[in-house]
Formats: sequence, structure tokens, C-alpha cells
Amino acid sequence: MNLFTTNSSICDTAGNFCFYTNGCDIAGADDEILENGDEINPGISSQFMVQSI
Repeated sequence: MNLFTTNSSICDTAGNFCFYTNGCDIAGADDEILENGDEINPGISSQFMVQSI
């Protein structure tokens, strides 16, 4: 996943890594895109990311 523009990660209360996002897709701790976690923010950032890959 391209993390060029923005990113965020979420962990549980024990500090275990759960998932992360680049604002366009959401991936789990296993680096796989979550179900329905792709193209969550269509727009210019999403288009730029696709073109840059």
C-alpha cells in the first residue's frame, strides 16, 4: 500500500497493532486489504495513488 500522502494506524488497548490506512484503503496487521476496505475515499488522492503505482 502506498503511504505517500497520509497514514494512520490503530492498535488495541494492549498495544497490539490492528490495522492501518492511507486514506484510500484499509489493511490489517497482515498487510492484506480488509473486506470492503478498498477505494474508501475515491477522489484526486486515490487517482494519484493508482497512477503512481
